[in-house]
Amino acid sequence: MDNLIIKPETPIRKVLEILDGSYTKTLFVAEDSGRLLGSLTDGDIRRWVLKTNDIKGTAGEVCNRSPFVLTHPIDREQALGRMKQMHLEAAPLVDQQGHILSVVLRRAMEDPQTVSEQLLADIPVVIMAGGKGERLDPFTRILPKPLIPIGNQAVIERIMNHFAQFGANKFYLTLNHKAGLIKAYFEDLGFPGNVHFVEEESPLGTAGSLALIKDQLKGSFFVSNCDVILRSNCNEMLRFHRERGFGLTMVTALHHHAIPYGVCQAGEEGNLISLTEKPEYSLLVNTGIYILESHVLDLIPEGRMYHITDLISEMQQSGMPVGVFPVPAGAYHDIGQWREYRSTLSHYTDGEVYPSA
Repeated sequence: MDNLIIKPETPIRKVLEILDGSYTKTLFVAEDSGRLLGSLTDGDIRRWVLKTNDIKGTAGEVCNRSPFVLTHPIDREQALGRMKQMHLEAAPLVDQQGHILSVVLRRAMEDPQTVSEQLLADIPVVIMAGGKGERLDPFTRILPKPLIPIGNQAVIERIMNHFAQFGANKFYLTLNHKAGLIKAYFEDLGFPGNVHFVEEESPLGTAGSLALIKDQLKGSFFVSNCDVILRSNCNEMLRFHRERGFGLTMVTALHHHAIPYGVCQAGEEGNLISLTEKPEYSLLVNTGIYILESHVLDLIPEGRMYHITDLISEMQQSGMPVGVFPVPAGAYHDIGQWREYRSTLSHYTDGEVYPSA
């Protein structure tokens, strides 16, 4: 229980580290006396980041001050129903003075045979697997980028396995470079989901190939680059996207950068305008993972190079809503360059697959 309870002065960056390794994805903020102050999820942090565009702050500032709590005696069915309705994996059991007695886990109250929520059961996943992977040369002269190994699995297999944990069972792979090798790999693999291959006659960019399958994509669907391994809750992404009515939602990662020097701003005549000592910046960067609604595909031209950034620009010019869903920097791995690839390998051992959120 202790690892789920944090102090109000805990920095948000530390909270993200704790949440990243927590099954419950929920922490509880309490005073030294044990009195509950609030609950804290990645959703609370996401709202804080979108509001402030920063991760400076403490758990006490960001937490939900009106959390769901359990009291004695616990009505199991009622408590379980409420936790499912609110998508909670844990809830604090408190006494009459609001002190935390214990933390009740939803999975401990559920029947062991209960299947966890899988919102992606009817949601297609499109993986852009047609690029040459030039940044990973000379590896990709022999292997196509989607088949580069991460532990004992190809990167594309790891990507698909993560989506499958949330119920996804229909995948479209857009192919071009070394398409035959990728198709042969899946014929031998026997992947349990439905895998459909979409071959480009010529490179169409990061969105152009979507025009080839727009008649097969209805409603919401995911799009992922084939060099990004995600480790975040796809259910939460989909809920966020749908509840806010976005036509497209970008999954972004929050990166924090500290510059260890004084930064000067100078005028045209060489005069000093400002001096900022060791500034820190928080930036939301595009991960290459998106949720789209099928109606936006009408904007994509057929048969020519077209990138998803072009689609986003056109949507904004047309007044169509585009969303941003932040995840912690540690929630995804980009293997598109050698340094990132080597870093990613250190997070995986043979046979290891990250657990679902």
